Amino acid sequence: MNHNVEFQNFEVDQPIRGLIDTLIRKLEKKAKRFPPDEVFLRLMVEENPARTLYNVSLTMEIPGEAPATAKILPAKEERHD
Repeated sequence: MNHNVEFQNFEVDQPIRGLIDTLIRKLEKKAKRFPPDEVFLRLMVEENPARTLYNVSLTMEIPGEAPATAKILPAKEERHD
């Protein structure tokens, strides 16, 4: 699985980078049934400089005919999906 991880408006430290790499490996295990060169993961983490908030965008492109779906969760809402 190819992936692109971007950070905007802040420098990422090693523990956060390690956690992201661990989560990417878990997603790779789930996506094994697809050809690895056809799956693409995009992750963008952006810090809002006015507040202590982060916007996170995660997009995974997989082969198939199903339309893309989007799910946006507010930062304050705790989810355990």
